[in-house]
Amino acid sequence: MTKIRLAIDAFRRNRGQEPEIIIENLFFEQNPTHLIENVSLLLRPALRYRTEIGTGPWRKGTYEEGCFGNDAFVISGEELFRVAKQYDPVTGTQLADQVTLIPGLIAFDDPMSVPDICIRNIDPRVFIADGVQLLQTDGVAALAGIVMPDDVPPVSLDSINHYTIVVVGNSQRCYWINPGEIVVDPLNFFEAERSPDWLLQVRTVGDQFWLLGRKTTEVWRHTGNAAAPFQRIEGRLFDRGIWGGTAVKIKDSVIVVGADGKVYDVKGGPEPISNPGIAEMIRDAIAQQGLE
Repeated sequence: MTKIRLAIDAFRRNRGQEPEIIIENLFFEQNPTHLIENVSLLLRPALRYRTEIGTGPWRKGTYEEGCFGNDAFVISGEELFRVAKQYDPVTGTQLADQVTLIPGLIAFDDPMSVPDICIRNIDPRVFIADGVQLLQTDGVAALAGIVMPDDVPPVSLDSINHYTIVVVGNSQRCYWINPGEIVVDPLNFFEAERSPDWLLQVRTVGDQFWLLGRKTTEVWRHTGNAAAPFQRIEGRLFDRGIWGGTAVKIKDSVIVVGADGKVYDVKGGPEPISNPGIAEMIRDAIAQQGLE
């Protein structure tokens, strides 16, 4: 009897006129209990309703374990909310989340814009770069603006060793905020060195941070020198850029959509993790939005 192998991934390739493979709510995994192929398709867990936050749309959320009592922070529309789990003190049963509005507004001119939000746990402090201004709060007080040198727009940020790295738009430049401070010194900056490439995002992985540009990617580290705290790592430069706003940190990896429409894992260097059909769908979606 002819064996029909399991499809391991959804696939659609319009340009090749191939039949579409549809895999809904399933994921492929090695399975030693399956004695024929040693693989199986497992049911993906369903989403579970948790709580309603603001009027939407949901734009970004984050939390840092051990910081703010493990409360999360979520940006919904133009507003920032603090979300705390609640438990019955007798039974330990989880109750409805406590959702608290942090006063202040976050830029929301473009429905597709995704602000960057990070928690620096030395203060603790929440920082937000919304493409217009840099904002901060201690988790209780209203959002307060941080003056950027020459009013340059902050487009991305992340934290490493209690420093906050801020990428500014339409440039190669990054500023940093010193540990325990909430001001940007105009002299505290560095620039991507390898190529005259606009930076789009910064993401920290372990003791390094990645500067992700339109055409290139650089890897930097913290030096421990207060006068020059950051330095590019020699030999860790990649001639591959990203689509802005797509870089997401997942455990020890950064997942991005490359400028070519492919999805990459950049943990050790940009390695494609999507098939040609996924890349084609992403490129088509980008073209339909007029983003090319």
